[in-house]
Amino acid sequence: MRLLMLFVLAAFPVAAQDTTDEDPLEAPLPPVEERIGYSYYIVQGPTLDVVSEVMVAKGPANGAALWQVTATPDCAVSLNATYTLPKLIGKRDFEDLDIAAWEGMLDALELYQGRHISIAQEAASAVREARCTTEDGGGVDAILAPFLERANALDAETENGRTDGVTLELPEQG
Repeated sequence: MRLLMLFVLAAFPVAAQDTTDEDPLEAPLPPVEERIGYSYYIVQGPTLDVVSEVMVAKGPANGAALWQVTATPDCAVSLNATYTLPKLIGKRDFEDLDIAAWEGMLDALELYQGRHISIAQEAASAVREARCTTEDGGGVDAILAPFLERANALDAETENGRTDGVTLELPEQG
């Protein structure tokens, strides 16, 4: 057994790495590990108004996508994000205009949540590029703070996506 182990080591020599001149701050970091997925919650009701109320009760706070940026002590950064979308049960009971309103809202909601996830991706990249610290010694939370402010500003500017079409209202008939 001992001879076999020596043979394996001799057959695959490992080159010694000289790290004396490497600056740890210049060493390459792994890319941000992104895990972006979808989650659905069931909604139903006899009218779009009722479905809208159910969405508010069951959906994520303010309809925003959920995201979290984390980093290990050696600054391997990961992003976990989830599009959280409603799934309408009983859609066949709705009129064509109701279905069109539902599908338009659903498309707008996914785009709106995508804007939040884009902010999260920028935040994760910023953490990695800053090597998990700020010049004044702040950590990951300090780097993430302006991105969280941007996400909150997006919510405020769009009334949680409402001005971007995340609303269940029938179009005006003229």
